[in-house]
Amino acid sequence: MGMHSWRDVVAKFGLSAPKLVVIGVRGRGNDLLERCPGLRGQVIEASGLPTPSVKRLLLGGRALLMPSFAEDYGPPMVESLAAGVPVIA
Repeated sequence: MGMHSWRDVVAKFGLSAPKLVVIGVRGRGNDLLERCPGLRGQVIEASGLPTPSVKRLLLGGRALLMPSFAEDYGPPMVESLAAGVPVIA
């Protein structure tokens, strides 16, 4: 669901769409970033970051987008809400 939805956001809003920063490893079978040229430059992958860098990204973002079926209500959501960052789950 996640990347397909973001592809639709980018298609609708173009370059004015917010950037999506994917923190961590890409989900299994998610090759849409390679197959969809419209997502290039609009989706940034950031894996292997130390905790302070992740925290800076989170605090500088508009919201935490958590479209995972594998993870439940957990630390990323709790930390985001505690920091006053909206969560879209």
